[in-house]
Amino acid sequence: MADIDIKRSHTLGTSGARSAVEKVAARLHEKLNVSTQWSGDTLHFEGNGADGKIHVQDEQVHLALNLNFVLKSMKGWIRNEAEKYLDKYLAPAGN
Repeated sequence: MADIDIKRSHTLGTSGARSAVEKVAARLHEKLNVSTQWSGDTLHFEGNGADGKIHVQDEQVHLALNLNFVLKSMKGWIRNEAEKYLDKYLAPAGN
């Protein structure tokens, strides 16, 4: 079970959501120094103290994030950051 599990609905379609997830991945890299790799419609990431995946579907994105012992103390902040960026990048154009 992931330490942080977030699902977000969207109206971007798979292609648009993949582009949005790329932006979220850039933020994950910046904040947590993770490396990323796509496998089908799932972006896998791993780095210093965090690993997980973001699965993209036509109408939903699912983030599952595992944290090491040190980062678990920052779980609330990390969750808020992840939610903020998912909401920002998955919002329809013009919002």
